[in-house]
Amino acid sequence: MISTVSAVTLVRDKLPISEIAEMLKVRYLVTGEIFESGEKIQARVRLVEAPMLTQVWSANFTESSDNIFALQERIAASIIPQVWTNIDINERHKSLTVPLKSRSSYELYWRADALFRKLDQASSNQAVAIAGELVRTNPDSAWAYAMSAFCNGTAYANGWTTDPVQTRDLALAHYQNALRLDHDNVQVLGYAAGTLVAVGGSMVIADKLIGRALTLLPDHSSTLFWGGWVDLIGGRPERARQRLARGLEITPIWAVRAYALAGIGLSHLLEGQIDKAYELLFEAYVQAPDYPFSAAGLCIAAAAKGDRKTAGEVGKRLIATGKDEQVLRMLQNPVHRAMFAHALASATAA
Repeated sequence: MISTVSAVTLVRDKLPISEIAEMLKVRYLVTGEIFESGEKIQARVRLVEAPMLTQVWSANFTESSDNIFALQERIAASIIPQVWTNIDINERHKSLTVPLKSRSSYELYWRADALFRKLDQASSNQAVAIAGELVRTNPDSAWAYAMSAFCNGTAYANGWTTDPVQTRDLALAHYQNALRLDHDNVQVLGYAAGTLVAVGGSMVIADKLIGRALTLLPDHSSTLFWGGWVDLIGGRPERARQRLARGLEITPIWAVRAYALAGIGLSHLLEGQIDKAYELLFEAYVQAPDYPFSAAGLCIAAAAKGDRKTAGEVGKRLIATGKDEQVLRMLQNPVHRAMFAHALASATAA
């Protein structure tokens, strides 16, 4: 972490941004400019990547000239959640499009992070292997253990392992090590909660992890995402919808947008709001047709609306892949699980 005093001192020395990044040994910098225009103050904030100062994200802010402190507060509140989210998106994109220059921990972490999101068995196996390498080379890193826990949890949840028991045990062991090493890092807490979701662990514990992360950083998109799914699987659709919607509000171009839409759609479905559920689940399915929760939700919502053709096609495709069992296994509320099982059976009966 770089002290504010160090950064401000270098700026006051009027050094080029690229030199400041090199001296501070950072890859990303937030820069800004302020302009006066009549009775208004305008500010432009940019997130740039060194050394080429490639712009990753930017935003403009306007406030009355007699309210500069309100402008400062708005900028701070806006950029805090955006900085991590846009670095996250940028690093994952590069990890899949740019060959590895080395096997540094930084590059390996982002490669694993990008691979598991592709939701196919080959990519998942690569992610598990890379995460395992990270743990072996960084035995004191909570991030490495959290990544490995979640990658193994994802492999277990999707049936992409020849030894489900061992994979689940490894996911939980690395989950415990991650929290032992750092229980105050929002990214670690999020992946820890996600691991419990994937392996069918305690949603009571997962909810506590999310609560801790949101206390540390209330508008962290990844935490809101996992908090939404913890609520959904634990049988709290209203709060699930609120958290996922807030995450989308903060980050409209979210990398997990399709999965968030699926969660919001499922929340509406569980509350009997069929039209809203159908619209969102259809969009989620178009964006991520292999995501089992999108498919299961759309199948049920389509059947409820009388769209038997869509319900049958989507449901039969889901059952053919065996992912319907994954959805039913992960839902921990028995009423919701029974509702989904009955609806899927009815939708695909014809």
